[in-house]
Amino acid sequence: MDSHEQHSSAIQIANRIREILTKNGISKRQHANTVSRILNLSFSQAHRKLKGQSPWAIHQVNQITAEFGEDVGQLFGAPLADAAPVEGDPVDALLAIGDTRIACHAHIGEALSADQKSDLVAVRINHRWSIHAHDQAPEAPHYAVREVRIAPTVEEIRRLSIAILDDSPEAADELSKYLRAQGFNTYTYYDIDSFNEAVRDNMFDGFVVDWIIGRETSESCMTEIRQSENPDAPILVLTGQLNTSERESEIARAMRTFDILGPYEKPIRLSVIKAAFDRHFNR
Repeated sequence: MDSHEQHSSAIQIANRIREILTKNGISKRQHANTVSRILNLSFSQAHRKLKGQSPWAIHQVNQITAEFGEDVGQLFGAPLADAAPVEGDPVDALLAIGDTRIACHAHIGEALSADQKSDLVAVRINHRWSIHAHDQAPEAPHYAVREVRIAPTVEEIRRLSIAILDDSPEAADELSKYLRAQGFNTYTYYDIDSFNEAVRDNMFDGFVVDWIIGRETSESCMTEIRQSENPDAPILVLTGQLNTSERESEIARAMRTFDILGPYEKPIRLSVIKAAFDRHFNR
C-alpha cells in the first residue's frame, strides 16, 4: 500500500470511528478524549488519528469497536460471503497465542473433516477469522491453515506534549530538558505572544506557565488555553514569592477561574512538576 492509499485508509477509518462515537452519544468535543482513554494515547495522538493524519493499527480499531459493542466487520463495509476463501488467498486474521491476539495475514485452505487434523486451524465467527492451535480452537467449523504471515506494528510511544512559558530562558530550558528525559515532549516559549500563537495553532496535553512574564500576568494565556481544542488540559502555574496581597488575590482568582494547579513557587523542584503531571495523567 503506497502512502496515498495509507492516508485514504486512515481517513476512512477515522470517519467511521467518529460515526461510532457519535452514535454512542459521545459529543464531537469529546471524541479525542474518548479515543485517548480507550487506546491509552495522548490527546494530540488521538486527535491526529481522528483527522486521518496517523495510521490505525488493527488492534486499535478492534479496541474501539469492542468498547461500544460494534462489529468491526460490519463497520468497514459489508462482509465477504461466509464461505471459505479460495485456497491460498490471503485474509486478515488474528493469531491466538494464549490470551494474546496478533494481527496477521493467513492463507486458509479447505474445511477439515472429522478425521483430519492440522497443527493450526482457522475458524470464522461473526465474520472474523482467527487462527488457533488445534486443541485450543473454539467449537466451530475448522479450516486448514497453509501459511501465517505476521507484520509486527510499531506501537506509538505515549509521549505527552507539554508547553512551557517562562521569560527566563535558563529556567524554561532546564525544565524542558528534565521533562524530556522523563518521557515528555516539550516546547518552550519566552513571551506571551508566541505562546498564545502556539496554543492557537497546536495541540498540547499540558502546560507550565509562569504567572509573571515581563511586566504582565499570564492570565491571557490561560484564557487562550481554556478556549483551545484541549480546554481541559492541566495548567501548572509558577510564581515568585507571593509577597503582596494583590498578587495573592490575582492567583486566587486565576485558580477559581481557570482551574489551575499550583501555584508552585520558584525556584521549582523539577521532580514536583513531573509528579503533578504523572498524577493528573495517571502515569
